[in-house]
Amino acid sequence: MDHRDGTGQAKADNPVEPAYRELGDTLSRIRRAAGLTQREVADRAGVGRPTLANIEKGRQRVLYHQLLDIADALGTDPRELLPPPAATSPALDRLDDLQSPADVIDWVRRGLARGGGHDRGDEG
Repeated sequence: MDHRDGTGQAKADNPVEPAYRELGDTLSRIRRAAGLTQREVADRAGVGRPTLANIEKGRQRVLYHQLLDIADALGTDPRELLPPPAATSPALDRLDDLQSPADVIDWVRRGLARGGGHDRGDEG
């Protein structure tokens, strides 16, 4: 799915973009704490300094191998660069739509009574 408008710019309503900004902020913070310049990290990671600057600003998406190389250049675990997972999952919003356990158990029993169980190969 393309999250770009006709000009090639990221759409403002794309929920993924804040995660890239947060990754960039974290990357910048760790880099500065290590006393490294963008040029030093970029050279060590094998990316251009403008690429690293754009990643730090959240303007450029990071390829997986770039994330690994940048983390290695910083001497940190790649997971330290990633934003924390959201506190809630969108699936939790649909919990009220689930059937009660009694309904599910009854449905399973009816299926088994009709012979709807999986064949485990233990028949005679």
